[in-house]
Amino acid sequence: MLPKFRPKTIYDVVHVDQLFAENSIKEALDGKASVFELINDQKNALKNYALAFKLDALLRNVYSSQSAKLILQQTNRSRSEKVIDILYGLYKKSKNDSLAGLALEYAELSKSVILKERFKEQNTLIKDSLFTKRQYLVKEKSKLSTAITLEELKNEEANVNHLKNLIEQKSKIGIELQLIEHRIDDKYPILKKSKKIQSKTLVESVPKHGLGVEYFEGSQAFYVFSIAKNKPISFRKIVKTKNFIKLLNTYFSFYANNYGMQIKNDFKKFQDISFKMYQTLLASEVKDSNTQTLLLITDGLTSFIPFDALLTSKSNTTNFQKLPYLIKSKQITYTYSLSILQENTSRKKAVYASAFGGFFPVFENNARNLSTLHYTLTEAKQLKETIKGSYYLKEKALKSTFLKQKNTKIIHLSTHASAGNFKTPAYIEFRNNTLYLSEIYGLALSCKLMVLSACETGIGKLQKGEGVMSLARGFSYTGIQNLVVSLWKVNDKSTSTLMTRFYKELAAHKTISKALHNAKLAYLEDSNIQNSKKTPYYWASFIHISNVLEAQNEKNYTYLYLLLALTIIGLSTYFVKNKA
Repeated sequence: MLPKFRPKTIYDVVHVDQLFAENSIKEALDGKASVFELINDQKNALKNYALAFKLDALLRNVYSSQSAKLILQQTNRSRSEKVIDILYGLYKKSKNDSLAGLALEYAELSKSVILKERFKEQNTLIKDSLFTKRQYLVKEKSKLSTAITLEELKNEEANVNHLKNLIEQKSKIGIELQLIEHRIDDKYPILKKSKKIQSKTLVESVPKHGLGVEYFEGSQAFYVFSIAKNKPISFRKIVKTKNFIKLLNTYFSFYANNYGMQIKNDFKKFQDISFKMYQTLLASEVKDSNTQTLLLITDGLTSFIPFDALLTSKSNTTNFQKLPYLIKSKQITYTYSLSILQENTSRKKAVYASAFGGFFPVFENNARNLSTLHYTLTEAKQLKETIKGSYYLKEKALKSTFLKQKNTKIIHLSTHASAGNFKTPAYIEFRNNTLYLSEIYGLALSCKLMVLSACETGIGKLQKGEGVMSLARGFSYTGIQNLVVSLWKVNDKSTSTLMTRFYKELAAHKTISKALHNAKLAYLEDSNIQNSKKTPYYWASFIHISNVLEAQNEKNYTYLYLLLALTIIGLSTYFVKNKA
């Protein structure tokens, strides 16, 4: 298949220019690399794995559908794990910082690649009818995907002929979409070229005085990277023993069952597990860092952990407010990958037509057979006192109205939502209709912040090689820069309290991350809230996911020093003249 490649020994490697998009070549390279691993020749194993990654990049340019790219990502992911593990073994022996940086590059290679490609295209700002046509087809395909799912959910009552017709329509649009994709690829080859992921530039995505902690979950272990400016990258390995998996599952159960009641019922165990989680996942990364700003790039099961609520030391208190939560020492922001932040550094500053659009369906009297959200009207009333904009209450909180919010700076959805299950996709509710995750991918939104004040908006099915397929990820795909989302089924009243405080902090010119951080602390310190309502279940669910580098609103001390210097010079001149 490679006629120009004439190896004289098994150590000879094909030149990258001879490669072309063919799966069997990739399999041969992976196979050769694994043989070198068996004979403990890590150097040559890494060379062949690196070429297999190059071939993956060529294959990605051939594939047009998301499903095909996701399958490719899965094989890419398995290879990343092998390479990272080889590099970890070498790093542990040599303590060579460059090996840690190289391992981070491979971890980033298999994170949210489809999302990153989407951002790259949005940032390119090419105006062409081909993109308009493609967006239309994606939207229609998304509608059909939802219609097929809803029909299939009827089981025996499903209309077979109607279902067949829907599938045929989707298949036809899929073919049209592939043709459009190929035309775009041929006309704009620049979109195929991706920036080389380099650890030096990845570090630039970490806040100036902050610490980045990135997780990579493999089949056998977690790898944890510590990233900070002016410091070498380091990483360590957490083997996925039975005890560790049991620890994770026990921790998740505190939030997943009976609306957080297990936290109260087994308070001592909750404290012990929360501290052990902190020790295992984060303690060694933050122990030598004085920074208060923490950027987390979670992966796999770590994507479901409310890091704010981890306990940084043992405690015997029975007061939930006084527990040594991580939030009391760290301000946390989440992101899908460092390379996404890097990609979005060139994002053009948007001009918004309106400042705020809030949707509060309420579902009073169990409208549409959905439980009434008693505190959303209170939430809306209090938000009106803080932020001006359009408020859509009760029967005005329509899905069609939301779909028109294409140029709104902040969109707030206070409603019902679900992460879905194996049959039903994730969805979010409006007064008259449901918006499914499959539909969201067909939208084009460009708001600075979307707040999903609803249940389970930040969790979903884990897609190996891409991440959590949640409502948050779907809305990120549409072009939204920042999201505030939830990790479990939230309490209506505490959410209303938290959101009111969040917007007050935001109005006080705090960054999104700082505003959410302060709102959580204020909730804990509120003397009007009883102790039993201060368990992390009530305040730790909401997290900030950023797809862009957020300004830190740091004081400009350079300006102050310059002003002081000019003042001193002016006074000196005045006194010299008067003395003369």
